[in-house]
Amino acid sequence: MKCLIICCLFFCQLLTAQNPLNAYAYVIVPEQFSFLDGPDQYQLNSLTKFLLEKKGFVVFSEYDPIPKKLAVLDCGGLFFKLKKKSNLFQTRLQFELFDCHRKRVFESSMGVSREKQYQKAYQGSLRKAFESLSKKSSKAVLLAEEYTETIPLDTKLEKRERKSQAVYMNSKGLRIQLVENKDSYIGNLVLDSTDKGVSGALICRLLKTSLPHVFKIFWYEFSGKVVQTIGYFDDKGKLNIDFETEQGLSVMVFEPMN
Repeated sequence: MKCLIICCLFFCQLLTAQNPLNAYAYVIVPEQFSFLDGPDQYQLNSLTKFLLEKKGFVVFSEYDPIPKKLAVLDCGGLFFKLKKKSNLFQTRLQFELFDCHRKRVFESSMGVSREKQYQKAYQGSLRKAFESLSKKSSKAVLLAEEYTETIPLDTKLEKRERKSQAVYMNSKGLRIQLVENKDSYIGNLVLDSTDKGVSGALICRLLKTSLPHVFKIFWYEFSGKVVQTIGYFDDKGKLNIDFETEQGLSVMVFEPMN
């Protein structure tokens, strides 16, 4: 049994070494790309999903429910971003894949088309960009093919069902908007103190623990570093987050604003 486990681990490492993208179970594609005027314009989003599936990836749209066996994986999915860098004579597209920590794990080559008709130009350049993406090993997607029960994806790149939300501020004026979703909270940076509904980048995630009002927290620093810590709501509804510093334990306190 021990030898079998070692062999399995070695095989998984080998797959990842051959293609780093084998370490991820699925890819999420937005319903609308930022440079276009509507969802699936020129059938570009549909073509993206088709090309990813052709490369061996399990693909979900931005608002699709994510299979439970996949959603519980630690950073198991990738997010697809398409960029337009066209000029007067060429349609130029390039895509990137990001993990849950917003780290870029793949950048395609530039896909170029000289077609004049928009749909042919966009689709042609996208197909060219995909030529630089290696095919994913079929062994790496076995888990994705076994799912049955699904739960909604919980990330900034998905439009979440907002059960409740509140804005909190600390003593330095840092404002975060906490959005409740099932057994967790998502914290987004509030960009403008006069408009509490405007949220910016993902700044924290709060996951429930077995202790009442105590949460496991993933804090996303502006440098890109992710800090894992704990936090809790006190009897006044304030959010207290522990941080380790050179001087010892420091507590960042956020008070509710609404």
